[in-house]
Amino acid sequence: MQIIHREEQMQGSTYRLAAVVRDALNDWKRRRALKRNADEALRHLWRAGLASGPGRFVDLAAIKSEARRRLSEAPRATSHLSIGNLAG
Repeated sequence: MQIIHREEQMQGSTYRLAAVVRDALNDWKRRRALKRNADEALRHLWRAGLASGPGRFVDLAAIKSEARRRLSEAPRATSHLSIGNLAG
């Protein structure tokens, strides 16, 4: 009787191990497919950027300078709430 019980335990362990391996393999396949899709999207964006023509900026400093200029010209967001409005 104990031998039969031990065999059932071993078969259960084997089944659980197979399920763990199967789940891990499926998870790995999903992650690989997501990475492949992300890589392809990046390639598409890269090609679109190259096809759009030469860039306007010669270096990162020029990009930062333009960003700062745009930020300084952008309207500031202001809150319409004040402490007086909250005191009902």
